[in-house]
Amino acid sequence: MSFLQDMLAKGQSLLKFSVPVNSVVGIDIGTSAIKIVQVKRDGGKIKLETYGEIGLGTYASDKSGKVVTLAPDVIGKAVADLLREANVTTKNAVLSIQSQATLIFLLELPEVKESELATLIPNEARKYIPVPLTEVSLDWYVVPKQETYQDEGSSTDPKLMRKKNEVVVVAVRNETLAQYREISDKSGIVSRGNEIEIFSAIRSVFHREITPTMVIDYGAGTTKVSIVEYGVVRAYHVINRGSAFTSESLARTMGIDFDKAEEIKKTVGLVGGANDAKTAEAITTDTAYIISEIQTILLGYERQSHKAVTKIILCGGGAMMPGFLEKVTETFGVETIYGDPFDKAEAPQFMEQVLKKAGPEFTVAMGLALKDFV
Repeated sequence: MSFLQDMLAKGQSLLKFSVPVNSVVGIDIGTSAIKIVQVKRDGGKIKLETYGEIGLGTYASDKSGKVVTLAPDVIGKAVADLLREANVTTKNAVLSIQSQATLIFLLELPEVKESELATLIPNEARKYIPVPLTEVSLDWYVVPKQETYQDEGSSTDPKLMRKKNEVVVVAVRNETLAQYREISDKSGIVSRGNEIEIFSAIRSVFHREITPTMVIDYGAGTTKVSIVEYGVVRAYHVINRGSAFTSESLARTMGIDFDKAEEIKKTVGLVGGANDAKTAEAITTDTAYIISEIQTILLGYERQSHKAVTKIILCGGGAMMPGFLEKVTETFGVETIYGDPFDKAEAPQFMEQVLKKAGPEFTVAMGLALKDFV
């Protein structure tokens, strides 16, 4: 039995769940904050019940917005505090797994019986995993074949005519999964399982995109970049720098405290007026590294796949910096939008603008909450 099948039996798969429930809270545990979204099924509709956020800095006796490392029991307490403050009414929860704690890769395998995958995949996966397989849990799914003109076998080369399967493989350290179990226990939730951030983000912000689309999740501690085609993650990278680095750099450069630097980053950003030109220039210099890394990822994908990325979706708090969307649009020359996860659930009309503005920061939490419903 594969890890996927075993976890399905327990309702704890990283990729799929079993029997759905009527109300679920998605819990996005980040490096600087925890975000939650609760939705419920009401007839044939999905309705937003509540959402909220809590900074983790204070739990480490540090500034709000800072990237911190906390023990599982402390994170569990923070989760419990947020659930209470946001008036969450269900204990059924799905928790995110931070992308930097995982590996995601695509295998091309011979077309074999499903029963043979449990042996074949671990043998192939060990080439990509830098630790013994006994230290990780593997999950996978076979990518459905797309019937396009490219599949009309025009080649007579026997090697090209052999049938192949593409398989998305996820590897997570057993130690990491144990920590999330402890967080669930300490926070008093009933875990519906865990999911890696990128899969949640795709669920919450994608609609009918089938051409290559880039998702940039500009978080506090890291920036996650993925390229998705037909719902399949074709490229995935974690840049070990996030928007908190910009605040820290700004604080050092200007001789101000972190809180003030955070405020400036969120209000001045990459644009600024006549009085903020130098500040905006400093922020632009810091974000240039992120832009450069994203460009390398995009060019590498396009060179290898011979396909062009046609759209970029921005998520995460860092993406909300004034001028960042315009900078990405200018650099890559493709349609660039903010993720709007709240449009997947019904909410009071008077909250529409508030939710649209908050949306990019709650992309993962909403995707987690929706996992049982879509």
